Amino acid sequence: MGKCSIFGVNLDFTPSDKQQNVLQVEDYKEIDFDIYQCTINGEHIIAEKIGVYNDFPVIQFKTTINNTIYDCEAILTKNSDVKFFLNENALRFYREIIPSVKPVIVTEKAEQIIPKNTIYEKELTDTANELLKQYEENATKIYKNKIEEYKKNKQKIINELRQYFETKTDDVKGQFGEQFMEYVEKNDVNVRNLLNENKK
Repeated sequence: MGKCSIFGVNLDFTPSDKQQNVLQVEDYKEIDFDIYQCTINGEHIIAEKIGVYNDFPVIQFKTTINNTIYDCEAILTKNSDVKFFLNENALRFYREIIPSVKPVIVTEKAEQIIPKNTIYEKELTDTANELLKQYEENATKIYKNKIEEYKKNKQKIINELRQYFETKTDDVKGQFGEQFMEYVEKNDVNVRNLLNENKK
């Protein structure tokens, strides 16, 4: 006896010298033209009929023996005791199953290595500290310059508004109406201060 797999169902097979292989199944029925549903050890499998032998259907399927897949033809018969009579010389090689190999993933933790207790350790530390200090000083200068630029622009706008309101207060009131001026007076402290200065 040997072991094989048919349609994913594991079976024992009996070696045979007969030209035709015979697959005895618990039950089978034709569910479509030349398509049979077979019951093997309680499992339902589907097989294609490729011929007839003494009024029994001949089906074609793949069987796996010792990690090799073969094309196989067998006469289909019914019997409560499932048996597979196989002439291994009648098998046609299909392909070999190559076992999958799980890849081994090697991970390493990368660490920055700074030599300790060497003449360069102090130089590296001093250089790193100097660079950090320069970076902080540059960032502070840039921040201060931006603040100064903002203050200058703000003062320039305030001065332009002051000049405009000194010469155009009555014209602006006439053009935009009292509602706009009230809105500006309520919502902008600088404009409100300018208007108050002009009223004096």
